[in-house]
Amino acid sequence: MNRLNRRGLLLGADVAGYGKGDSSRQFAVQGAFLQLVSGAAACARLDRDTWLRQPSGDGELAVIPDDGSEPQVVDDFVRHLNVLLGRHNEGTDPSFRLRLRVAVHFGMTSPAANGIAGKAVVEVSRMLDSAVLHEALQTTPDANLALMVSQRVYEDTVEYGLTTYAGDDFRQVTVRHKEFEQSAWIHVPRAAVEGSADAGPADPRGAAPRQVVVNQFWETVQADGSVIGISNNR
Repeated sequence: MNRLNRRGLLLGADVAGYGKGDSSRQFAVQGAFLQLVSGAAACARLDRDTWLRQPSGDGELAVIPDDGSEPQVVDDFVRHLNVLLGRHNEGTDPSFRLRLRVAVHFGMTSPAANGIAGKAVVEVSRMLDSAVLHEALQTTPDANLALMVSQRVYEDTVEYGLTTYAGDDFRQVTVRHKEFEQSAWIHVPRAAVEGSADAGPADPRGAAPRQVVVNQFWETVQADGSVIGISNNR
């Protein structure tokens, strides 16, 4: 195997409605997106420095090392991201809320001249761009994000019992986009803000509640909303 090839978890995320904003709005959204994703990763104890990342302005494609962190990404990271989005959107005009589509897949990738290459990269991109994921967020206007996981990720994490999700939290769909057609699973979490019951426990093995970590994170946010640091001590 080429030493540049890597097997890992692919995380795609983009901002819904990004193209409708003017340049100043897009500038603010890009900054908020990075803050929120970085904050959720820190709260989930994921090291963003180890991710191979491909920015896209209104989102990001990242390859996370194959180190057993799938349940953390699918469960902890997504739940924290939902809570932080709720905190960010609290009191915001509905037309300016930041809402995300998120897709998670697994496979082989390699760095390329203009980003990341590999069949799995194409597949997670098709999932992220799919009409069924767009529709899931559009038809749930109160939601802050919509998550899609591939069949394999669902089987290896949710179905296998490695997350805190209930059995009916996901629904199976068929993704058809360009040349791609595969089964996947969608979860649209309830809108959550600081201290919400939807935040759940931070660790299914009995760690401190998520809301404690979320509070620690937001204690480092200035009055204007900009992040000056992240604390993830428990």
